Amino acid sequence: MLKLRALRTNGRFDTYWSWHEKQEFARNHQARHRDQLILMT
Repeated sequence: MLKLRALRTNGRFDTYWSWHEKQEFARNHQARHRDQLILMT
């Protein structure tokens, strides 16, 4: 929580949140469907 407060205070929260969402997408979506994508190509 303290890290998020620090990011918000120094104005870098939006940059961090964009990065965080991309990481979550890769972890949850791409990893789950990786085998299906390989089989289709």
